[in-house]
Amino acid sequence: MHANEAAAEIVATAPLYADERAALARYRLQLVTSSRDRQFDAAYDALAAYFGTRGQLEAKADLARLIDRAQDPLVCDGVAVVRPLLMLTTSDSQPVAVAERYVAYDPLSRVLSGLDANLLVLPAHRGARIGPLLERLLIHAGRRLLAPSGALRCTSGLELSDLEPLSRRAAADEIDADARRRVLVWGRNGYALIPPDVFPLSLLGMAASGGGMALPVPMRAILRIGMSAQRQPAAHVEKALLRTLAQHLYAAHAWADAEAAQVEYARQLDCIAAAESDPVPLLPLPQRRTDAIPDFLCLA
Repeated sequence: MHANEAAAEIVATAPLYADERAALARYRLQLVTSSRDRQFDAAYDALAAYFGTRGQLEAKADLARLIDRAQDPLVCDGVAVVRPLLMLTTSDSQPVAVAERYVAYDPLSRVLSGLDANLLVLPAHRGARIGPLLERLLIHAGRRLLAPSGALRCTSGLELSDLEPLSRRAAADEIDADARRRVLVWGRNGYALIPPDVFPLSLLGMAASGGGMALPVPMRAILRIGMSAQRQPAAHVEKALLRTLAQHLYAAHAWADAEAAQVEYARQLDCIAAAESDPVPLLPLPQRRTDAIPDFLCLA
């Protein structure tokens, strides 16, 4: 069952597998488009408890300002940007999962992109494929919100997410179990890693624990191409699409720190231009528990 008509419409029109629709049917889904919505505070508190301690979440007032622009998208260099937030609860309103991200659309390229996803599934509900499903629904939610900007006419869909570089325990050469689980989830759901030397990525505009703005957080960029329910990762990506992604990231981040966003944008364009091949080969993520964690996901 769905908590509001907007969420129901998103689920009805999104390309989902039957098992995904069955999983959603067990819960209530709500699209939060206002910081005055009673679900906003609960959603932010849940995200802050996990991502805030890692310096990977905006201040509450900043996120509220972005959520409140649902009907009035940010526009930067012709790229329109919104920040949809989805909340999944049980029938008695207990939180199950929260997901939010930027969604950007450029009428010239007709590319729709989902960027910078924050998604949290509470421990009791993990293992049901809810996280990647909500992340994919966010791009469809953004497309709906950006319809006045022409997003219903998009011809390409890109989903860019990020992984925190992993660190191996010096003694056992092991990866933290929660970090390994996240990598496997993305690998099983159609994501592949863009080589860091081709597409460097940092989180911008995050809140510091003591207040103010945190320094950019270096991450690993992972990409899923297309808006279908496909679960097989792409093997390569054209440089033109990477340049579009970089432009969309700049448009999404410029509100917080235009100078830092411009530096990041220029760095990405330089690295894309320096890549030897076009299309650029993508690096596969592990999908099975027995797969080794590759060095390219780890800190140097």
